[in-house]
Amino acid sequence: MSTKNNKQKEDIKSLSVSLVDGIYLRVDGEEEKSHKIQWEILKKIGDNTQKLISKVVKNSSKENYIEDSYLKIEFKGFYKGSAISAFVLPTPSNLIFENKHAYANLNTNLSSILDKLSKGDFLAIANMYSDPKVKNEMIEIVSEFSNSAGTKPFSVVKPMPNQKFEELGTIRKISLSQKALLKVEIGENIEENKEIVESKALGKIVLKSTPGGKTTRKITHIYAQKEGMFSLKFDSIETSSRIYTLNYEALFVVKEEKKNFISFENTILDIYACGKNVVEAEEDIFDQFDYTYRRLNEFEDTMLSEHLLNAKTYINMLVNSVKDK
Repeated sequence: MSTKNNKQKEDIKSLSVSLVDGIYLRVDGEEEKSHKIQWEILKKIGDNTQKLISKVVKNSSKENYIEDSYLKIEFKGFYKGSAISAFVLPTPSNLIFENKHAYANLNTNLSSILDKLSKGDFLAIANMYSDPKVKNEMIEIVSEFSNSAGTKPFSVVKPMPNQKFEELGTIRKISLSQKALLKVEIGENIEENKEIVESKALGKIVLKSTPGGKTTRKITHIYAQKEGMFSLKFDSIETSSRIYTLNYEALFVVKEEKKNFISFENTILDIYACGKNVVEAEEDIFDQFDYTYRRLNEFEDTMLSEHLLNAKTYINMLVNSVKDK
């Protein structure tokens, strides 16, 4: 890997939270713009955050164990001038032995999960746990947490001076189909499923229009290369509601490949997509590209981190036109 690529990865900041200082969760919807939030959504966010914290500790090592009675988060209220909910984990003051390392470990593991969720790198979350039962248990609760706000955008933010905030990362939702792909059969040989197919290729996918106006996707130019990296190039992106025509080809490189599972990534755009096969992964790529384009352009440049601003500049450079279906 080149020095330039190494520096690029170093520039990408990981999402980090501290439960003692508070975790700030924002829901973006029409109601929330008026500083309102439905009680059902607020309760579900609180309940699923509590479950996630408890499961993270439960599946940590013995030296990092914290009793359930010390894991009860409290609703701190709303961030000033917004419907951003804040939850904190009070630090117990009556412990016989200090357990700072366990709380630090909790913050680290929770931050890692939230960071991977914000990047859509769901497979990396599953790979944090080797035991199949634990893996499935964590995927289940992380999936519940990611869908706490229903269909509304859901993100982790950081308080800033003058009642402003900085978005640390958007929580990508794990769909039912993705959850099913991430879970493993109990007794399944996990090592066998990690086998990487040696035969790689480079594929280019373009849109073709029929005389009747129907648009179809077609893979063109398959470059087989045993030592190469399996990648996909798109000069158009199509979802169920929009078609993006691109100025330049968008490249997505395979991240992991195993039996009935393949994932692709574009690190500049923080897009990580997966599916049972290339076709399913391609659909996930298109959906995430559409979401990323619309989401980044909702914010003023001054509200974005350096990495997100670079992603916004890049995706706007890629897109030539957007056509609603």
